[in-house]
Amino acid sequence: MKIMHAILSNIYVDKVTYQENLLSRQNKLDGHEVLIVASCQTLIDGKLSYIKPKKYKNEDDIEVIRLRYKVPFFKFLNSKIRIYSGFKEIMHNYKPDVIFFHGIQSFDLLTAARYKRHNPKVKLYVDTHSDRFNSGKTFISKYFLHKLYYKLILRFSYASIDRIYYINYESKDFYIENYNLPLSKLHFMPLGGIIYTEEVIEDKYKIIRERYALDDDKIVLIHTGKMNKRKKTLELVKCFVRLKSNRLRLILIGSISDDIYIQLNELIKDDIRVIKLDWIKGTELIDFLCASDIYIQPGTQSATLQNAICCKCAVVVYPYDSHHFLIDGNGYYVSDEKELSNILVTISELRVSQLSEMKKKSYMIGKTLLDYKIIAKNIYE
Repeated sequence: MKIMHAILSNIYVDKVTYQENLLSRQNKLDGHEVLIVASCQTLIDGKLSYIKPKKYKNEDDIEVIRLRYKVPFFKFLNSKIRIYSGFKEIMHNYKPDVIFFHGIQSFDLLTAARYKRHNPKVKLYVDTHSDRFNSGKTFISKYFLHKLYYKLILRFSYASIDRIYYINYESKDFYIENYNLPLSKLHFMPLGGIIYTEEVIEDKYKIIRERYALDDDKIVLIHTGKMNKRKKTLELVKCFVRLKSNRLRLILIGSISDDIYIQLNELIKDDIRVIKLDWIKGTELIDFLCASDIYIQPGTQSATLQNAICCKCAVVVYPYDSHHFLIDGNGYYVSDEKELSNILVTISELRVSQLSEMKKKSYMIGKTLLDYKIIAKNIYE
């Protein structure tokens, strides 16, 4: 089967553990021919950047074609309209059996729908990642982009789409509120992760723990991504620093936004229990997740949560609706700084057997619900 992943509604980042990376990798591992067609938007050191159009093989030996905007000027406007040069020609040359269009916010969804109408045996799947926390936060974005422009694109494409996958319940709510289309094609496809054997996880655990002198009796917390006010990174670090427990260690991996940079660095500069790293490759991040005990994300949602669960981490997260099916005896919910402070105290007092049981429950949730080997089957049906 020939599968095309069209990542034209958002960024595409090489060597990370985002959905489009892991899902396309699984497609290839399952023996299918895979092509990624992506925008030139990416992240460099955690910041939105643009690279030149090019064709290359990614870390999974999958061909990637980066497309430029059709109109070479007005970059900001182009980044919202998202019309690309050459997408139609690539589809006609590649002749995919499946087109997986990531996100609905691109004019070229119409191009994919038109191709499907002329090739009815092709399966066209679309997913939506937008929710009220990451999209439609300004008047123009909400009413001119989502409720008008993107809505019209989806409406004119709708008849050609086989399924629309939502990655979490907030995305489903956003779809219902803004696009006003039938729900019959909506299906749940959660973000997932890679399930490693317990032996592999243990090997990664030992390597990182030895490298950073993290004894087995230490409880290692990990917090990752673009650290900013919405992520509640500052609240987390404040609570951690106040709790003078020598049993806890905190690993921070990613970029720190300017609005909290000075405060955060001031807090951690004299605390030897905190390990701060910049952006690292997705494979390296997996190593650190395997070496950690608890993934802690008290703010906005992150795709790293699913990877952490698959790597046998217990979790501490904000009680979003989409987190409820992922938490079952394997972690805690925190809504504010006071709860976060109390949970850190609770964690510092956990018995080894209690923590071990929580980690085992996370691993079972990962194997049952989040394994991309299982999730990828949605595409093959």
